[in-house]
Amino acid sequence: IDVIWNKINTVYWQDYLKRFPEQAQKWQQIFAQADVCHLNHFGARLVTENKRCLSLLQERQFAHLFSDEEHQVIRQMLPWASKFEPGKTVQWQGRDLDIGTLALEQRHNFVIKEPYDVRGEGVTVGLDCTAAQWAQKVEGALGKGFILQEYIAPLQLPVFNDQHWSLVRQCNLSLDTFVFDGQVVGYGAKASTKHRVNLFKGGQKISVLTSAL
Repeated sequence: IDVIWNKINTVYWQDYLKRFPEQAQKWQQIFAQADVCHLNHFGARLVTENKRCLSLLQERQFAHLFSDEEHQVIRQMLPWASKFEPGKTVQWQGRDLDIGTLALEQRHNFVIKEPYDVRGEGVTVGLDCTAAQWAQKVEGALGKGFILQEYIAPLQLPVFNDQHWSLVRQCNLSLDTFVFDGQVVGYGAKASTKHRVNLFKGGQKISVLTSAL
């Protein structure tokens, strides 16, 4: 084995190891005994795929690690987010509030995200929930370290339905940027009539045309 391209989703891998713990030892043996190039390895994915990273950059206890300029960039680039913890006080729009109370009172402004998920299964949009459904989700999130994230309304454009090309629908859009070696090399995009813009939740891929200016 010369190269291993890791395409296993972190959620699936964690579940797999619970059922077959001996597989972890096999992986250790492979890397210890062979000169293997492991691309997209778990050490990196466990960090980069963890949605708590969105909140870590904004938590008060880590604020001293960033300069004023870096804080400004974080505020401009990232939606407000904080990790759920019982009794935790957060600052939202200039007010200090209990995170659970904030979530319950303003569900239309928020999204709850599990740290690791696949195909949008771990994302709950407040706009899609009744008050009872949201309250149940908040209760579970407080004990599991999920994150509360500000809901950002996406750009909407008319899009052809890929199943019925005669039908044009107003859709929410999602734009992905591909960066290699610090350079933007391309884009990917998805569209959906739902709040969760996900291919496995009724979304569709769309083309992105770019031009050099």
